[in-house]
Amino acid sequence: MKRSEISPTSHDELEVVQRLIDDQNASIMESVFRMFEPPPRLTISEWAEKYAYLSPEDSAEPGKYHCSRAPYQREMMDAVSDPEIEEVSYKTSSQVGKTQIAKAIIGYYMQQDPGPILLVMPNEKMVRSFSKDRLTPMLRDTPVLRELVRQARAKNSSNEILHKTFPGGHFTGVSAGTASDLVSRPIRILIFDEKDKYKSSAGYSGDPSEMAKTRTKTFFNRKIINISTPEIEGASPISADFDRSDQRYNYVPCIRCGFPQRLYFANMKWDKAAAVDVLPDRVWYECEQCHAKLEESDRMKMVTAGEWRPTYPERRRHAGFFLWELYSPWSSMLAIAHKFIAARRSNNPEILKQVVNEVFGEVWRYVQETKINESDLLKRRDEYTDVPEGAYILTAGVDVQGDRIEVGIDAWGPGEQSWMIDHQILPGSPERADVWGLLENYLLGSWKHESGVMMNIECCFVDSGNFTDYVYGYTKPRTGRRIFASKGSSQEKAPIVGKPSTNNRARALLFPIGTDVAKTVIMSRLKIEDRGAGYMHFNQKADENYFSQLTAERLKTWLAKGRLNRKWVKVRERNEVLDVKVMNLAAILYLNPNWELVKTNFESLADASPSVPAEESDKLKVQSEIRTRDPFLPATGPRRKNFVHGW
Repeated sequence: MKRSEISPTSHDELEVVQRLIDDQNASIMESVFRMFEPPPRLTISEWAEKYAYLSPEDSAEPGKYHCSRAPYQREMMDAVSDPEIEEVSYKTSSQVGKTQIAKAIIGYYMQQDPGPILLVMPNEKMVRSFSKDRLTPMLRDTPVLRELVRQARAKNSSNEILHKTFPGGHFTGVSAGTASDLVSRPIRILIFDEKDKYKSSAGYSGDPSEMAKTRTKTFFNRKIINISTPEIEGASPISADFDRSDQRYNYVPCIRCGFPQRLYFANMKWDKAAAVDVLPDRVWYECEQCHAKLEESDRMKMVTAGEWRPTYPERRRHAGFFLWELYSPWSSMLAIAHKFIAARRSNNPEILKQVVNEVFGEVWRYVQETKINESDLLKRRDEYTDVPEGAYILTAGVDVQGDRIEVGIDAWGPGEQSWMIDHQILPGSPERADVWGLLENYLLGSWKHESGVMMNIECCFVDSGNFTDYVYGYTKPRTGRRIFASKGSSQEKAPIVGKPSTNNRARALLFPIGTDVAKTVIMSRLKIEDRGAGYMHFNQKADENYFSQLTAERLKTWLAKGRLNRKWVKVRERNEVLDVKVMNLAAILYLNPNWELVKTNFESLADASPSVPAEESDKLKVQSEIRTRDPFLPATGPRRKNFVHGW
């Protein structure tokens, strides 16, 4: 067909078709451009409310995340995504949701503003636990993150636990104690979690925090996040971080008078008289302005209306937040009061330290130990020769010296109230068999209780620091009588009774004993004046030399390289009595008796013992025994039968 023969109608149709093609091309190009558009700019709290889900493995309240559950978290999150803020520090107690904040920060920078992320934790075990138990469920249950991070491959899953890649960045978790992990790659988002548990140095390379920070210098938009519960005054990295910040505190309005105030433990009130014997069943908060008694429901209304106020607003580049458990929706005033009262009653400074750190969010202040006057201890001696009423268990501690063996026996009652029963020095070299024979005869002896019941030693620790092979040779065949070798642990915070091992030449059961904590407990209990739980009784056998040895050490504290060091040092040459006391304390903690059951069994024996001969009384002890095997004892071997095994 010739061009001149094309009709006008055909020409109009071609124009329509062309317009349709142009519109379709424009729509396609618009869709393509939309694919490359960045996601809408959100703050971290907005991102969390829009996208984040709480996983059932990680939360008691699984499902969609809502800031209204803990409204104080909103500003704590948004400070990180604020372009004017470079560093954020969270100094908090437990149970305020700081782990959820850390997860929201990681999720935000994976999906919203991608970049390389580094999480530093005290050790690799904690990193792996966080990745498997916290991060992986979040990636699985949050759709926008599930699309970004590949599922772990079976052949390479171990590597992906600590390193996950996503478009535009990667997540890496490392230990603060491994120097090579801290300097291996450039990082834009740096998160320090539980900083106060870091070692002061990553090997020989220096402070782990400073090492990791050097990896962020190439990023103009870097973020440094410090998260931790504080621990010890003078050696708390998170406290130092918070002190450098603008120091924000949460102020809540009284629902009665509207006065804005910080929540303090001192303003929590309860019937103190009732708390002497039983825990309180009602706790209220007293407004510092109008002194209104505010109940638990009032507290939550106040927290919901709270606001953050910086102490030093000029420090805009570094936001710092302090928060403790009274602000938490997952706790209550009653629970906090019960924790505090229980810690005070324990007479254990380590338990009280835990409450100060993890409930109040404050550093623990080690007060220089005041000298205990031996003359005051002499005055508190009691007149008793038999095992006194209220004591139901006997333990022993044995200290081995070059020319003698010293052994002490203590009696114990509920609340770990203790009575010094005896302290003997067995002369002679521990290389001689007859000296160990003297010890054996002594430990096989019986001690009379005021009720008439004859008592035996239920557990004994023998220090293996000297004459180690001889100690192993003595204790190994006597584990059935709970006579164990022990060794003082050099670790500062080691538990008083650690997990035993047989990793020695004799394959004897060896228990590590945390002498640092044990001596702290003993010295604290020597200061208790009210007879009852934790009180230490002494009879007339405890002379001036005895108390001189018992108080022969002082707690020395000093700062070195930003770390607070504590060590017990001798101020007198002889300290065997203190060492024996430590082993007796370890023995009763190892037994971990059910005091109610022990007391019931003992009283039944006491009622029967006056009316039957001694031989029949021993039979009665055997018949009344209801016991379970200790987990560390051999399946066979001699075992003393006594009522106390009944727990």
